[in-house]
Amino acid sequence: LNKQEAHRWVVDVMAAGADGDVFASDWKANWRVTSNKGEALKKTIASAVAAGAAGLQARYAKDGKLYSPAQFQSYYGDMWLVEWLQAPLEKRVANDGKEYTAREFQAFYSQDVARYWNQAQEAPQRRMA
Repeated sequence: LNKQEAHRWVVDVMAAGADGDVFASDWKANWRVTSNKGEALKKTIASAVAAGAAGLQARYAKDGKLYSPAQFQSYYGDMWLVEWLQAPLEKRVANDGKEYTAREFQAFYSQDVARYWNQAQEAPQRRMA
């Protein structure tokens, strides 16, 4: 990848909620194993997005159902990242009665994020036509 392409991918992947540390380490590992930049990038993006927000993030697909990053990949195929970036994020209701994304839960609860996230109720989503 040239510098401009790499920058574009990093911006998109971070917007998708990827874990930056996982992205960096997996890129090196995937590049060594495949030596094909396209395949290495696909694998790296998938693992980094899946690891984001402690692996708890999910988004709503066009069918109105909630999917993890891996499920989005299966559902949308090669277009999964484009669809993921456009899809609404899952939110849950915290003890304060407000709605938060998995990344926001992670920022607040840090170590116990999975426990608090799993205990919280899913925030209602309203589909706009």
